[in-house]
Amino acid sequence: MAVTALMAGCSKDNGNDTAIDYYNGSSFLGTMTVTYQSTDYKTDNVQVDMSINKAKDGSNTTLMTLVMKQIKFVPQMPVVIDITIPGLTTKSGTDGTTTITGNNIIPEAMGGQYPLYKITNFTGTLDTNGVLNYSMTVGSYPVIYKGNITK
Repeated sequence: MAVTALMAGCSKDNGNDTAIDYYNGSSFLGTMTVTYQSTDYKTDNVQVDMSINKAKDGSNTTLMTLVMKQIKFVPQMPVVIDITIPGLTTKSGTDGTTTITGNNIIPEAMGGQYPLYKITNFTGTLDTNGVLNYSMTVGSYPVIYKGNITK
């Protein structure tokens, strides 16, 4: 889906929707960079799927789940995997941009949890133009992602 077809500023009929409301269920395609042993490994065309839901604790908190599809963090990884990052906290700004944060998150992959690769210092944004940016540390490896909406 072309960004130009999304209408200016994510506006829907009521004009109050934020990026997270508008792009729920969307996929993004972008570049992931992982720093490993002082070397940056860049991977293009990394797909990230996004979904949101309300927290189960009764609060009005909106949580985001990101799924990084078919990735290798470094060329030496023997297989490609899908990594699920659950429980990210979101906050929408007055301009519609959504701020995404998380810390001490246990990622999921290949049917299980991976506490050895705990995600810390997750910070990111989803803007009204359909651009998803984030950085995090996976285990001890810094990871940066920037992608644009595809659907």
